[in-house]
Amino acid sequence: MKRMRRAWIATSGLLSVLVACGDPIHPAQVIEKARVLAARAEVQTDPERATPEPGEEATARWLVVSPGKMPRLGWTLVACEPTPVATGANECGHKPLATSRVDPDDVSMPELSFTVPEQYRGSAVLVAGILCFGGTPPEVDDMLRVWPRASGCDGGRGQAVTFEVTAEQNEEASNLNPSLQDDRFELHGQPWLVPPSPIDAACAESAGGAELPLVSRASKKLEVRYVSEGSDREPTGDGSGESLLLASFSTGGKLERTFTVIEWKGAGSKPETRVDWTLPGHVSETGDLVRFHFVTRDSRGGADWTERAVCVVP
Repeated sequence: MKRMRRAWIATSGLLSVLVACGDPIHPAQVIEKARVLAARAEVQTDPERATPEPGEEATARWLVVSPGKMPRLGWTLVACEPTPVATGANECGHKPLATSRVDPDDVSMPELSFTVPEQYRGSAVLVAGILCFGGTPPEVDDMLRVWPRASGCDGGRGQAVTFEVTAEQNEEASNLNPSLQDDRFELHGQPWLVPPSPIDAACAESAGGAELPLVSRASKKLEVRYVSEGSDREPTGDGSGESLLLASFSTGGKLERTFTVIEWKGAGSKPETRVDWTLPGHVSETGDLVRFHFVTRDSRGGADWTERAVCVVP
């Protein structure tokens, strides 16, 4: 059970990470290429907490997904004091607090750790950078000159990212990350668990059971059910609990929608939502692996994510 807060502060930018990653031509819930879905802040000594206090070390992490094998991923990231601009995202206005430059590899996920200065109490630390899919990331000084234009990668495809981490002003302004880890997912009425790793893309021989369900394309449409634990919601100033936003993505077929607001339903309640998933129209004889990514966010920068998978056969 997460500890409870006494106050709630609404901030803007609830959809800033999620919506910015969509492609206006294709449905946002369909993963058709490697892309960023979300970002999350964690205090080093208390990963549940999204709002570090001055003097504490925090880490900003990004969730990057791909419909198949992830391209080799490199990045350049900086943490700094944000400077507002007339249009677009805030920029770094002073010398970075911390930097990270990682050449492309096959396993790492983008992240940057930094210590919050005392003068940042109640304000934000901007973490910004460029991710390079299959290309070499720029040096820090070069990145700052071209950001947020993702043109600094040497080869491959670049994507600019930005995330603001709020430093705690006092205990009442603390914010905890919501959690999907103990929430319940079901596929077509059956328990649906985190998949094993790794999974062979030709999955028919290894599928079956709650970790990797085996379904026939003839089913055409199945229901995804999500049940949220009440402990995910911190209390608001009026005594109720905060609402959460659930975003759903898949690498095959098509989910009914991307976003669902999970409203507060009272103390002890377990709000749920149901989303239909239309199966792919064509699959291979050996079965096709479809991955699902679920991201939950509160209204103050807290986030969490989890994955599910299914094997679709003819």
